[in-house]
Amino acid sequence: LKLAVSVLSALSIFACAKKGETESTAARSTEPLVGAYDTTLSSFALKDNPDAQKAFQAAFPKDYNGTRYEPIALLGSQVVSGMNYVYLCKSSWTDYQKNISFVLLQIYQDLSGKSEVKGSALLFPTEESREDGEDYRYNTGSYQLKDNTEIENEVSPLLKTATTQYTPIAYIGKHTQEGKPEEDVLFSAKDGKGKEAKRSYVLLYIGKEADGKAKIIKTEDVEFPEF
Repeated sequence: LKLAVSVLSALSIFACAKKGETESTAARSTEPLVGAYDTTLSSFALKDNPDAQKAFQAAFPKDYNGTRYEPIALLGSQVVSGMNYVYLCKSSWTDYQKNISFVLLQIYQDLSGKSEVKGSALLFPTEESREDGEDYRYNTGSYQLKDNTEIENEVSPLLKTATTQYTPIAYIGKHTQEGKPEEDVLFSAKDGKGKEAKRSYVLLYIGKEADGKAKIIKTEDVEFPEF
């Protein structure tokens, strides 16, 4: 299954930050992943990518129009007439901290150094999923795996033996479907094979087998939106 992230209709920070409005939801697609974005980053941390960090800080204040965006990771950059950056962010309303979601945020910085937010898109759920009786619940606590020791203890041995190399970046929530056990959902990097292979991103759905051992139930590819 592929997860393609759709775009806010207004394509602006005013639309994605305004209280009472929601970021766009995601939809599955078979289109190619990432496109012209460079995802071969040595580190996802903003502190290790100072240009991307400055672009984020210049785009808007920490609390903007009642919404707070916390950058979790830099996911990719694209050279245009200036630079596009895509970030994984945790968003919340400043006056209602339980309203948590995880989004992809694109920021454009022009050649003069001026930054603007081009749009924001939710990672899940999709309308299709709702119709299929699925339910998603965002993690309102720490997204860092080291702070979720029970999940970390299950996932770390599993990923060490996986044939594909995954690097968990954030624990974003839980997924349920009628008649099936609950699954934990991780936003993860996926390293491609071969010299020219690009890094991509996936949602890992982690469940348990009958013996209680962790198992990857499914993966969904995350595509960068075209803002």
